[in-house]
Amino acid sequence: MMQVRTQALLLTAAFATVISTTAPASAYQIDCAILLCMAGGFPPSAPCTAARAEMIRRITPWPIEPPLQLWRCPMHASFGFGPDRTQAPVVPVAVMSTPRPPRRQSDATLVYDSTIESYLSGIKVYDLTYSRHRNHDGDCNVNVRFSIGSYDASGAFDWRRAKVQDVPGWVFNTSYAQCSDARFRGVGLEWRDYEGTKGTEMVEY
Repeated sequence: MMQVRTQALLLTAAFATVISTTAPASAYQIDCAILLCMAGGFPPSAPCTAARAEMIRRITPWPIEPPLQLWRCPMHASFGFGPDRTQAPVVPVAVMSTPRPPRRQSDATLVYDSTIESYLSGIKVYDLTYSRHRNHDGDCNVNVRFSIGSYDASGAFDWRRAKVQDVPGWVFNTSYAQCSDARFRGVGLEWRDYEGTKGTEMVEY
């Protein structure tokens, strides 16, 4: 854990330093920034503020995009600083052989190390449409459309349908005692930093 923490902090600091001193905002790849800033817990800086804003923009309908798109990060390297590494560049996060994301495990061509996979696996997108009301017969009608978006080990992002019981409380409290009228539409985003601390963002509309 200490090694991961040190790597995350070093990479985030290196990225912020390089961007702030050597390149305009248009010169760096936003998905490299999203991963590095996420690992460091989105520390205060212009690149990390922009990275977080882009993540939120991507889950703002319509359509909902994968919040982290590592196939757009063009550099080829991995986490860690070896003895032959004499500087701290804007570091790459994936070994890529295709510019598009894999759709299924069978045709995946992106390769990630275990550190990258741990950050990808911590990202969840919750898409919820929810309504409830009492009809003329006194019955409580509840209508739910709930899906969870996540990444597999190859970096492919996909959706699965889920039950209302799986809706996290920070997204929306679906409990009710007297079936009061309620309507809700929103998308929630969840991620974790190098310490495993969960971050969340909710977009209601």
